[in-house]
Amino acid sequence: MVLSYLLDFFKLLARLASLMIGSGVDGDEYENLCKKYDAMTGARQMDASELICKLQSDDGEVLVLIDARGQVERNVSTIKGSLLLEPIIGLTSTAFNAEDEANLRSRLMKIPKARVVCFCTAGLRSGYVSKELEKRWDRNVFNLHGGIIAFANAGGKLVRPQSACKQTSKVHTYGETWAKYVEPPNEAVY
Repeated sequence: MVLSYLLDFFKLLARLASLMIGSGVDGDEYENLCKKYDAMTGARQMDASELICKLQSDDGEVLVLIDARGQVERNVSTIKGSLLLEPIIGLTSTAFNAEDEANLRSRLMKIPKARVVCFCTAGLRSGYVSKELEKRWDRNVFNLHGGIIAFANAGGKLVRPQSACKQTSKVHTYGETWAKYVEPPNEAVY
């Protein structure tokens, strides 16, 4: 346990050093892009550092994480324990496979106090999904501000779901446009 904390501490130090040195991309550029996405969707937001703290906490709060990306993106990496709810039409789609949504809703009814957090690559798709689920389910649903890119850049652990949740540093960025925002030691894939 102590070794795990030390490892996390050294990863944090490496992360801070990479932020000081810089990745060649203005950090404000990504933040401004994400703020535009937040304004476009109007979804409730949770930032990556808050989600990481909640995932590491043992305060009893139940989190339900919803991956609102496609299966191909999810196969590269996801947040451990997340459930896939893939929009079936396009970027701003709030149409889902009815059976998938019904199964997820049924699970959530059993844990009414769970905090629901949706994520995608950068927060746009999941923002729309969050707003739609909030309407359909009549409960607060949060969007991960900055998506899985912000989560990985903040030191959040990513896993490969098809390999028994083996940890990975790869982040599917949906396209080249967002790849430049992925910071070392993470690796952009698209």
